[in-house]
Amino acid sequence: MRARNKFLLSAVMMTLLSSTMAMPSSWAAAGLNSEGRVFATTADSKFESTGNATVNGVVASNGGQVTIGSLDTPNADKLPKRYRQPAFITGMLDNSSIQVDGGVMDVTTAPWTSPYPLAFAYNSKINIGVDDEGTVKHKVLNMQGDVLVSDKTMPPYQQQQPSVINIGLGRAHNSPNQFSGKAVNTLEDKGGEINMTFDGGMWSHDNMGGLEPFMIDGKEARSSINTLTGTRTREGFSRISQDSRSDIHVNKLDGHINVIYDMSASTGLNFGKPASQKTGLDAADIEGGNFIVKSAAAGSGVHGYVTGDNLDTSSESNVNKILDNLAHKFYYENYVKGERNLSGTVSIASKGIVSSYKKALTTDKKEGDITWKDGNGQGSYVVPEPKPVTPVTPDPKPVTPVTPEPKPVTPVTPAPKPVTPVTPAPKPVTPVTPNPKPVTPVTPDPKPVTPVTPDPKPVTPVTPAPKPVTPVT
Repeated sequence: MRARNKFLLSAVMMTLLSSTMAMPSSWAAAGLNSEGRVFATTADSKFESTGNATVNGVVASNGGQVTIGSLDTPNADKLPKRYRQPAFITGMLDNSSIQVDGGVMDVTTAPWTSPYPLAFAYNSKINIGVDDEGTVKHKVLNMQGDVLVSDKTMPPYQQQQPSVINIGLGRAHNSPNQFSGKAVNTLEDKGGEINMTFDGGMWSHDNMGGLEPFMIDGKEARSSINTLTGTRTREGFSRISQDSRSDIHVNKLDGHINVIYDMSASTGLNFGKPASQKTGLDAADIEGGNFIVKSAAAGSGVHGYVTGDNLDTSSESNVNKILDNLAHKFYYENYVKGERNLSGTVSIASKGIVSSYKKALTTDKKEGDITWKDGNGQGSYVVPEPKPVTPVTPDPKPVTPVTPEPKPVTPVTPAPKPVTPVTPAPKPVTPVTPNPKPVTPVTPDPKPVTPVTPDPKPVTPVTPAPKPVTPVT
């Protein structure tokens, strides 16, 4: 049964590709066919182009691999008809892979309609603007069209393999990468994934058409992102413009992302009532779908903005009501399970910034925190109670006496003044004759005389030297 199912699916692929390839007795398994479509249709087939390629479609199947540096679509009138290929970029079967670093791709042939999705993956992987490691390419990238992971309309294939589309939205030449369309995944319960990495880019969430042949109502289908990787802080300006009334569901949010709800006359959603009547005080004025986060990495944040031509911000109570209506658009599902990793804010954006690709990310009115409800994780804006201000008496600080540094004293020598000698007046001298005093003779006391006996000195005897005797004859 498995082999037969695989044969049936391969037959479908061959039918889709029969007009894209010359089919002589020996035909190439990868290349660019005569109708301008790139293909790689066997496990050992590869197509690689490092430059810019303008083609009518890309197909990798049965394990084929395609790598293109920059991919552009031709003029709309040159796009193949719907029955010729499932999508502009198609990956099918046996872990086929397609890597597209950048390009300008638009599969819309008229406003809000497409002949098919921009990208379709079934048992294969497609990277657009990002590589396998999750590194955003930061090349020029503009994508207009839905992306789809699904097995709908495909013959049964028992050997389930990963079906993945990865999208990276960065910046190039100081301009954001842009993706306009939905990201629909009907294989969430079978391991199918659509992952998005933001690094300064923008996603305009809206139905581009082309999903109906897969038995999917593009207007009602929600977008499902397995992992949405935002920027480190909200100032990264990565943003989603919620231009559809259908929801965006994120299985896991890692980082910060800005979500904008536009009620302007020219670019906003105005199906319920005209923009001129949208004051923001009615919850129904914000027509965009909900933004639902199931789980979040620690330190992640979602930041909602609302802009419009006629928002009534004439009073503080009106501002608080608008912020609360906006907060109701956000859900944190795992909050009810005790997870506390996601913070949120809501703001009223600057009036008059309504370009479809450059939304206001600043607020000149007010911003507040989102409070998640315990029952269902829905957001709300609770006006914070004013906190009493307790006067703070500073602790007395000891005063350290400051001893001035001694300064050297320069002695001052006074200028010498001339001294005038003073000659005293002569006074007469009277001679003084002293009175005679009697003289008493003094007899000295007699002192005893002690006789001195000299010390005896030893007498050394003198022996005369002998004289020779001369004999007398």
